[in-house]
Amino acid sequence: MTRADLVIILGGNEFGSAIAAALVKTRIPVAMVIHPQETPLRRSICFSEAVLIGKKEIQDIQAVLINENLLSQFAPASLSEQWRRSIEFCINNHSLPVFLDNEFPDYLEILKPQIIIKTHPVFFIDCPLESAALSIGLHPWHMINRHCHLSVESRSNYQLGEVFFQTPEVLPEFDTHFFKYPFEEIHSPLEGTFISDKNIGEKIQHHEAIGTIQRIHIRSPYDGQIWGLIHSGRLVKAKQPLALIYQGILSNAFTLFDYRHKAVAGSVLKETLHFFRK
Repeated sequence: MTRADLVIILGGNEFGSAIAAALVKTRIPVAMVIHPQETPLRRSICFSEAVLIGKKEIQDIQAVLINENLLSQFAPASLSEQWRRSIEFCINNHSLPVFLDNEFPDYLEILKPQIIIKTHPVFFIDCPLESAALSIGLHPWHMINRHCHLSVESRSNYQLGEVFFQTPEVLPEFDTHFFKYPFEEIHSPLEGTFISDKNIGEKIQHHEAIGTIQRIHIRSPYDGQIWGLIHSGRLVKAKQPLALIYQGILSNAFTLFDYRHKAVAGSVLKETLHFFRK
């Protein structure tokens, strides 16, 4: 693994996971950095789940958490060398190495990535623009020449997946009829620990409880299928989203990346391949 090889993805959310899957399938070496506070609701399609359960497989791509057990296999090398070898070991086995940014804070210096892909707003997890030869961001979260060298439109509009090399001054108004948000959200009415009564993929009926906070039942105002759900045992804030309810036909589509994720991942893959083939 050399500087000319490695791509680092900041964030294990839906976009980050779709991008990682596209790159790994193309045999591009990728490592994923997770923030400890990441709580994506659509966790069935998020590699960040590996942080909690050790491994996460999505569409035949397996993410592996770099932990003490894996690091110890490369002792007595220095700790930084253990990290480097553990990540290289995963990549050579065609899996996706995942690690928490607070457990390996020197990853940029040690791994020396050629490309960094940012999938979270900058207040969540970020790194300086000069950390890699190419930084790719998601519009509108990342500003070109400040946070990234180029950005990809990530919102549901007619420009979805378009690559910007300079920040667009004006974009057309959203066509909210054509690009309707597909989910109804259930929010927490108070702060506390959420205890779930449901799982992602299950059917939910109006007034049925998805779980409790401080022994208060949190009930669904909607009929539908649960596509997103916060982990049981998580401390949540008042008004924080707890669940995503899809009111269309019941299916297993909750396990798949949707058109937005695929559009963004395709554009990032194209720019990554273009960069390496220069």
